[in-house]
Amino acid sequence: MYPYGEEGCARNPRLIDRELEVKDELVAGFIRTSFGVKGEVRIESYSGEYEHLFRRKKLVVRMPGKSVEYEIVSNRMAHGHAIVKLLGIDTPEAAKVLRGAEIVVPRDDASALKNDEYYYADLMGLQVRTGSESRGTITAILENGSALLLEVTGQDETKHLVPFGSAFIGTVDIDSGYLEVVNPEVLE
Repeated sequence: MYPYGEEGCARNPRLIDRELEVKDELVAGFIRTSFGVKGEVRIESYSGEYEHLFRRKKLVVRMPGKSVEYEIVSNRMAHGHAIVKLLGIDTPEAAKVLRGAEIVVPRDDASALKNDEYYYADLMGLQVRTGSESRGTITAILENGSALLLEVTGQDETKHLVPFGSAFIGTVDIDSGYLEVVNPEVLE
């Protein structure tokens, strides 16, 4: 089980510690850096899939304090990442300003999920249970390349990192708002 695709999880060494205000929008990826001398940006998709981004005519780029919608001039793949030219971003310096910015898409336009895959936005804030006992809330998601870790903050504000895999996680019920930990020792 992997939030937003197995491939994407292994390739994104970033701490995801955010909540989207609107559940019908999802962060689909981020601008890794500038590319070339014409102001293109290199985008990394959290799902590892890029077709849903290439179908778009515009991208919403969210930075701290503001979101800007850019028209897409061109896009292509290079070295496993999307290379995108945004209208109005014409120099490497202008592109570098966007480094780290999130790519926000409507939920309906996001990469489709397979069985046992979840969007980060849906996991954030879930109640964590062992059996029927509430043990805390998911407050962050950490990807380190070899394992996906859920940060669980307990009622006493202690934090625990729980590997997101079948040896530790049982039922994930987004609609009911909880996730079950089957190996309670990880919360000790």
